[in-house]
Amino acid sequence: MTALAGLMEPLRPDASPHVWLPMGELEAERVAGQALRAGVQVTPPRAPFVDGAPVDGLRICLGAAADLTTLERGLSVLRAALVPGGAPSENVV
Repeated sequence: MTALAGLMEPLRPDASPHVWLPMGELEAERVAGQALRAGVQVTPPRAPFVDGAPVDGLRICLGAAADLTTLERGLSVLRAALVPGGAPSENVV
């Protein structure tokens, strides 16, 4: 979890295999898009909310990765996506 240190809600021993990254809806959509273009899929920002509820973060599933190496790579890509222009993306012409 060092890749997201200081950016996510603190983990609790009784918590689920997900972390919550607090941010606004547009930022969540931007980060999810950047991560996807870099090969990492996250839960769509609107998915965990009922209709009409404001999106106030991004839910990250830690249990979806095949192994710890894949998880660390995904979290590193996600961290880069948290910085505008930070995640590698496909060239678009």
